[in-house]
Amino acid sequence: MKNQPPTPNVLVATARYKVLQPDSISAGFRSFGTLDGKPAVFEWKKYDPSWQGRKGIELRGRVDNLARLLNTDKKPQELLILHCEGYFDSPGESRYGFVFLLPQPSDGNPYSLRSMIDEPALGRLPTLEDRYQLAYSLSLSIAILHTAEWLHKSIRSHNVLFMSQNQRIVWSRPYLVGFEYSRPDKPDESSEKLEQSARFNLYRHPLSQGSPNETYRKLFDYYSFGVMLLEIGMWRSVWKFWREGVSADAFKNELIATASGKLPHFMGVEYAEVTLKCLRGDLEARDYLILKAFFVEVVEVLGRYTVKTL
Repeated sequence: MKNQPPTPNVLVATARYKVLQPDSISAGFRSFGTLDGKPAVFEWKKYDPSWQGRKGIELRGRVDNLARLLNTDKKPQELLILHCEGYFDSPGESRYGFVFLLPQPSDGNPYSLRSMIDEPALGRLPTLEDRYQLAYSLSLSIAILHTAEWLHKSIRSHNVLFMSQNQRIVWSRPYLVGFEYSRPDKPDESSEKLEQSARFNLYRHPLSQGSPNETYRKLFDYYSFGVMLLEIGMWRSVWKFWREGVSADAFKNELIATASGKLPHFMGVEYAEVTLKCLRGDLEARDYLILKAFFVEVVEVLGRYTVKTL
């Protein structure tokens, strides 16, 4: 995946795409439309129009490299991301657009995990087995992305999409999206400041919020995944746990308390322990690489739990 020859061209011509409607749950980061007449998703990466010289060149290079990574046909089948056809620049709106084709057949536009949790219609509730499989599939996609030496930086339930077929949600294939802040995981790479929004900060490690904050690293992606594991396990939005005026550190402790005290009753002790390791940051304290710790203590445990229940 990392070493294949680069795609010759990932720029998408204006005549090929149509942006039809925004995805209301994404806060302006995603839209739906078509590419060559086929259903597509557009993800937006905003930029400062005043950026010139080195900073603008660096951003364009990162956008191009990310589009090439997401475009490759050498992706492992376990990496559940939509196929990226490429990107385009929309200077009038000061943003780049990544274009992803939607898997077919499908009933229409995809549904986000956040919308499924917020609006739990009886016919669209996942089974216990569905939730274990969902957690495992997402953990494996994150591990593969980190193995390819990229950080996601926007892991949250808004950025997990499901297709619907014959009026049924395909829970077994959760697509990880929301790559607008993604970057290579290398010491010399600059880290863009994340958009500070209360509803998005609920998923972010306290050390990655505010200013100054620490350089983004894998630990922060794992924390965000731990928040999402809690949502999946309780089938309740993390927003419901938050109270006005609570500090980031205090909120983290409240999530840990919920995962410790309530989550085992819904998903079992092993699932709760995996969630706690992500929320507490236990994986960074191991004697071996944090990526190995995540794979052994999170991905493989969720995988075994999935086998047990199926």
